[in-house]
Amino acid sequence: MNVGSVMGAGLQGIQRGMEGLQKNAKDIASVSSDKGINIGDLAETAVDMNLNELQVKASIAVVKTSSDTLGTLLDMRA
Repeated sequence: MNVGSVMGAGLQGIQRGMEGLQKNAKDIASVSSDKGINIGDLAETAVDMNLNELQVKASIAVVKTSSDTLGTLLDMRA
């Protein structure tokens, strides 16, 4: 696996996590606008939101590590 594909995977993970967070925010807004709030749905959405946040953070770490590795490889080559 090359550094570029690792970087791409990290960026894709960030995008998926952000899309998930947007969906979670929409779900929370729709639950709070309903007359009867279903606590189970709200709790599930909150858990999903935490998972999406962790996905974004992990993907950021992948991108950062990939960038650092590429920098090190370029330094060694120069």
